[in-house]
Amino acid sequence: MKKLLVLTAAVCMLLPMSCKKDNGNKKEESNKYNGHEFVDLGLPSGLKWAACNLGAATPEEFGDYYAWGETEPYYNGDSRAKEADWKAGKESGYMWNSYKWSDNSGVEFSKYVSDSDNDNIVLEESDDAARAALGSHWRIPTLADWQELKDKCSWAWITLGEVEGYEVTSKTTGVSIFLPASCHRYGKQIYDYGDYAGSGMYWTSNLVPNSTDYAYSWRMEDGQNGLGTSFRFYGYTIRAVAE
Repeated sequence: MKKLLVLTAAVCMLLPMSCKKDNGNKKEESNKYNGHEFVDLGLPSGLKWAACNLGAATPEEFGDYYAWGETEPYYNGDSRAKEADWKAGKESGYMWNSYKWSDNSGVEFSKYVSDSDNDNIVLEESDDAARAALGSHWRIPTLADWQELKDKCSWAWITLGEVEGYEVTSKTTGVSIFLPASCHRYGKQIYDYGDYAGSGMYWTSNLVPNSTDYAYSWRMEDGQNGLGTSFRFYGYTIRAVAE
């Protein structure tokens, strides 16, 4: 019973959060950059993690889906629409022939090219969706940032509202964020059904060395979370960090 009360209290602490930009306050609040809320988990790096996914208004909302290295979703309106309103040039959905930095097949790339296992290529600010949407201080986390979050926090699979995901709690301060199992987009489909409904796919800002068509992602489901590699054109969610 005591454990249940503790978990309930932790979940309730997440509910009042809002990720909508507050333009009414002239003075920047201590837990916001550019009007966007962050959570200080007391990490050794000093990084703060956004309270919500990019494009979301509350912690349990999925937010928008982005291809790696592109700063806008491929659709207009509802991110989870089965029949999305695709933008011009993106009518094929999340595929190579929609991707900004490649030809139609993912063979030739105009930017972010790796030909060595020793490469450490990360997104430039101009191609970082978090920086474009949230402004200075904000960016997409690196693989090392995600690993720090895993190592320095405890991860518990919970349901917030009706959404499954991880409550990530600092081992130092006890402060938490919620990462929803936000599924992903591939082609014109959104994979939010069956086994996909309980999975989350988040981008890092790192290209896979010597594998230009792949970028690193952070994948999660009940019982496991960690490093993944994915084609750059996939539509994944983003949880921004601030420094």
